Amino acid sequence: MTEDQRTTEDQRTIVDQRTTEDQRRSAAPAPKARRRDARIDALRGIALMGILIVNLPFFAMPYGFAGGWWRQADALHLGTLSAFLIQALFESKFILIFAFLFGMGAAGQIAAGGRRRFLVRMAVLAGLGVLNAAFVFEADILLPYAILGLVLLPALGWRTRTLVTVAGVLWAVAILNHALFAIYIATATPDLGLSEAGRIALMRDGGFLPIAAQRLRDWLAFSQMSVPALWPMTASAFCLGICAFRHKDALLATGDSPLMAAARVVVWPALVGNLAYGALCLAPADWAGGNVFLVTLALRPVFAPLVSFVVFAGLMALLAQPRWRGGRDFFAASGRMSLSIYMLQGVIGSLLFFGYGAGLYAEVSLQGVLALSLALFLALALAAAGWSARFGAGPLEAVLARILSWATNRATDRAAARPHAPARAAGQARPEAGPMRG
Repeated sequence: MTEDQRTTEDQRTIVDQRTTEDQRRSAAPAPKARRRDARIDALRGIALMGILIVNLPFFAMPYGFAGGWWRQADALHLGTLSAFLIQALFESKFILIFAFLFGMGAAGQIAAGGRRRFLVRMAVLAGLGVLNAAFVFEADILLPYAILGLVLLPALGWRTRTLVTVAGVLWAVAILNHALFAIYIATATPDLGLSEAGRIALMRDGGFLPIAAQRLRDWLAFSQMSVPALWPMTASAFCLGICAFRHKDALLATGDSPLMAAARVVVWPALVGNLAYGALCLAPADWAGGNVFLVTLALRPVFAPLVSFVVFAGLMALLAQPRWRGGRDFFAASGRMSLSIYMLQGVIGSLLFFGYGAGLYAEVSLQGVLALSLALFLALALAAAGWSARFGAGPLEAVLARILSWATNRATDRAAARPHAPARAAGQARPEAGPMRG
């Protein structure tokens, strides 16, 4: 047989092998998509509602419910009641549930799609976070989530016991840094920046660029507290979320689960501690020399995670009941579009209250803002349900999926172009993530 004949025969063999493999793959059943638990999506949607309730007052008035402007028009004490409810039941609670679910989802994404896709995902979130923090809301969560998600990548290889220990240490660090920040406020001379009247004039009547410049200064000032005090609490929730992903069968179990048993143990300390925190937050700024505010800074990181845990466990049990299926599915649509809804919340808030929009800054009472936040979330949830039924993924989720697909295809093409790349059998899945040790 000549050289040309041998070459032709080899080519025919390769073609026959590819044809056989293609036939086998086409005859094989398509792999099932990774199922989503509607309760987890619903919890993510409910957490978004809690985040909106906390954030919207900071769009609407100087320093939100933590400031003093809302007290000026509170003859019926409705503003006082609203501030108490927000601080006792919502502040720092639902954001921790959201962070926990983010850690749980991140572990699932890496297990399903590999670290490369996760790195691209975090890069996109970081870019959106910078835009959101600079132009919309200084307390953005996307950039911290992206940074902490990358920092905690090695945690995927840790044992569950190690993850729980690290989570506890990070919680203790957050408590300590909150206390140190309180001491710093008590001893340092703070740079207050704009006065309350100056802030109202700027936010109510200013244009986009001046307001964006002020938001950037607010972001830098907020980071002095958020990085040492809030980021450790977020990282702690991430670690526990990774643990939850490893033991999700036990987490998602219905009935009298160990989750509910643990929640019953901490429910009273959680409620009493946070009710006390909410009451102390209402104290006048000059009461006890201003030291009451410092006490609240120390109390918040101690008791807020306990309420987060109780709310999470209670909602998991509630949403598992058949009679709550309609509510679960309603909130689940928002949870599946969490990125789009989170970004849209900020955009709507800025357009409602800032000068380049409706200019309602410092025009709406705190109780009015609380009612508006509930109405706004209801409208967004209804829109999410309609969008999801018609289009499936949310708009930003669809864009993110396209970016991830492009990045994956590009990496595959680059690997295939390597001259000495090891060959894989057709249809063989590339290992993306190793087994998680428990």
